[in-house]
Amino acid sequence: MAVDDVYMLSVVHVLNGRETSNLFYYKETVTATVGPSIVANGLTNEFFDHIYAPLWQPHFTARQELTAIWATRVHGGFSIPWATPFTGEPGGIGGDSCPNNACALLSFNTNPASRNYARRCYFSGVPESRQIGAEITVVQIAALGLLGDGIIAEVLETPLDPTARWAACAFSKKLSAAADPDPSRLLTGRRVTTPIRSQRQRNLFTWTKGP
Repeated sequence: MAVDDVYMLSVVHVLNGRETSNLFYYKETVTATVGPSIVANGLTNEFFDHIYAPLWQPHFTARQELTAIWATRVHGGFSIPWATPFTGEPGGIGGDSCPNNACALLSFNTNPASRNYARRCYFSGVPESRQIGAEITVVQIAALGLLGDGIIAEVLETPLDPTARWAACAFSKKLSAAADPDPSRLLTGRRVTTPIRSQRQRNLFTWTKGP
């Protein structure tokens, strides 16, 4: 456990019978004293309490349900993935949803500045009531903006090690495999794209081009 360790959270949903997932990376900014499995479990719960429940879940379709969050250390040494299952956690907006292959796009920049908002998050489960003419409405734009701001601003800590800190970052698996001294960069800015984007036959993985 050390500064610059990176943990990956995989947020898994089922929408109309299809499983999708989003990936988020958290960089250790103040050293933890507890082991990776305890950190992984703690980060999952803190992400749910401070990001997912207040900022994400209320603004997406009730036809989409959170089923699990997987957490594992991916830099600074690997750990066994830790799964936290969830039941009874649908989105907060009733009515029809956009098709499974339709999603909203939230992009992030990093410091030092990355080109073209390198980190992209494709969010499935857009409510039909919050899109008009293949674009998300101003209400959904505002909700995504607040979600992006929360991801950037919220520094997670775990109850079993309250002095340690983790901040959202962009992470390059390629640079990490090459033993690069800093394959991660903290997120500093966000942008909401208004047109509905296509899933293009892939899971909705959050991804990065690397720092």
